[in-house]
Amino acid sequence: MIESLLKRAKASPVESPTQNEEGAIDAIGELVLSFLLWEAPLTRARSAYKRLMDSVLNHNDLRVTRVEDITQILGKTYPLAQERTERMLIALETIFAREYTVSLDNAKTLGKREGRKYLESIDDTPPFVSARTSLVAFGSHAVPLDERTMARLIEAEVFEEGTTIESAQGSLERQVKAADALDFHQRMVDWMDKPAGASGRKKTTKKAPATPAHSKKKTTKKPASGRKG
Repeated sequence: MIESLLKRAKASPVESPTQNEEGAIDAIGELVLSFLLWEAPLTRARSAYKRLMDSVLNHNDLRVTRVEDITQILGKTYPLAQERTERMLIALETIFAREYTVSLDNAKTLGKREGRKYLESIDDTPPFVSARTSLVAFGSHAVPLDERTMARLIEAEVFEEGTTIESAQGSLERQVKAADALDFHQRMVDWMDKPAGASGRKKTTKKAPATPAHSKKKTTKKPASGRKG
């Protein structure tokens, strides 16, 4: 079933906006981009990332930017703008508290498996974000899934109604080889940017949840409310 889905979902790999002139991936940049891609289309996420980075000096400057300023940059119609912004700022603040800088360089040196665990332990970070960042920036074996993607997979009859993201992700990671994981993710993202029903399966009458059911409980820690001097 997965193989047939991939054959229909033609990938259109593009260079990441976080890459430098030498082609190296910026791990923090991928974390931010992953937050923007979580429960949102790639086209909007890439555009939002560019707008965000054009409006700040660097990722540390982004860390101390007000929530309302970021949501204004994202736009009123950006999915889950308030929640994703709050979560992203808490994640950046957590990294800063651990590393005394907004950097994942130390996490990258831990190795693929431990690097993923590091990302999974960051406050308020959705599993999709930690999985995608570890996959793209660390080369970990991961298959990022969010509620939006899960609903399409159920529609395509890849998984049954009621299958949890955790269960589906585990199943896909057993089926997709580590060497193919990044290509699989790229194909999935490309497929998600196509209209519903592009999988070739007959659409069901069952509706996907209107609001994503997030698997991580939000912390009570508040994001920075203003820029630090």
